[in-house]
Amino acid sequence: MKRLILNATYLRGASLEWDKGPLLIEDGVVKTIGNESCEKLMAEAHEVIDANGWIGIPAFADLHVHFREPGFEAKETLETGLRAAEKGGFTLVAAMPNTKPPLDSVDRIEALVEKAKGLSEVEFLQFAAVTLGQKGETVVDVEALAAKNLKLFSEDGHEVQSPERFKEALVRVEKVGGIVVTHCEDHPLTVEFKDAPYPPEGEWHMVKRDIELAAETQTRLHLAHLSTKESIELVRKAKAEGVRVTSEVAPHHLFFNADRLNFTTAFYKVNPPLRGEKHIAALIEGIKDGTVDMIASDHAPHEIESKRCPYGQGSYGFSGLEYSFSATHTALRANGISLRTLVKLMSFAPRNLIGREDNIIENQHFADLVFVNLDESFTIKEEDLVSKGKNCPYIGHEMTGAVKCVILGDQVLYRSDEKNVR
Repeated sequence: MKRLILNATYLRGASLEWDKGPLLIEDGVVKTIGNESCEKLMAEAHEVIDANGWIGIPAFADLHVHFREPGFEAKETLETGLRAAEKGGFTLVAAMPNTKPPLDSVDRIEALVEKAKGLSEVEFLQFAAVTLGQKGETVVDVEALAAKNLKLFSEDGHEVQSPERFKEALVRVEKVGGIVVTHCEDHPLTVEFKDAPYPPEGEWHMVKRDIELAAETQTRLHLAHLSTKESIELVRKAKAEGVRVTSEVAPHHLFFNADRLNFTTAFYKVNPPLRGEKHIAALIEGIKDGTVDMIASDHAPHEIESKRCPYGQGSYGFSGLEYSFSATHTALRANGISLRTLVKLMSFAPRNLIGREDNIIENQHFADLVFVNLDESFTIKEEDLVSKGKNCPYIGHEMTGAVKCVILGDQVLYRSDEKNVR
């Protein structure tokens, strides 16, 4: 299969240098970028895509999604979650284990991963819980999971409140070459806030504790969905001191300003909560100076009824995977942050965290790329969502930057339309 893309610009190679010209993909591998005549390439191609000024960049990876299987298929399924990933430009995703029952054993995880292979070409990884049943008491059989190359661990949706159990998990996961991703929440504090967003210390208290435990044990630690100024300052300080800590931010914490929102209903209810201007400014500064390593969607679909109710009665979380790029691009562009930085945050850094190489666009490399229109503005509608979760906070909001086409190997995973294909 030979697929030719015309009239596109690319961020090429590991240095993400601008380039342009025809791009030929043959049997899933990039063969030519801009070095041969279009006439010769067109004569050989089985399919020609007129990119019409789109920009080709390495496809995205998201290490923080909730696909809800098993147990919560009314919210999302593997199939609908993977379709949302394809539409969003993601070719690698990793799902959190807070399902029913929680994913804490080899058999359960392997069955889910195998099922995903029959649904999509998107690479699907599954986190294991840190403790059995996510009860915070007994650390899972880390060694048995690692023996099957299952080395991602998280208690997401919860936090291991016991310092001793968390230290044990950090040390055992370190020994097998894995990583712990932690949801930083001080439950004794946050439980007091049923009818309104909990304050920043509900997050940063546990950021501080977890960093201190990682420093004490000399282990790797990844902090999920940071939202506060204090958390960013703690991570910045820890990195300067040599602690092996990395962090992520979710697009919604960059896109929405809590000072301008109404929290009487659960529509904007998420964990951690949306924050105000000073916290958003700190997240942006953390991206600029490298304190924040990556973007992750925290895609958390729910039945819409659980969001159209009083705040205290509603579910935490947003469906947002398919518009993660658009929300991030809109927020970063407004703050003068380049497309190169976005690619590092959404494509390279997530892969690097789990030991993968950069999925660069270059001759003789596997084709793993997404085409975007950076100047296309649009307003999101509920009927446009392919995820089962219609609890998308971006509905009704205008964004700039649209995913147009996703290519993985010799497969086109997503096209916004067919009119430019011949």
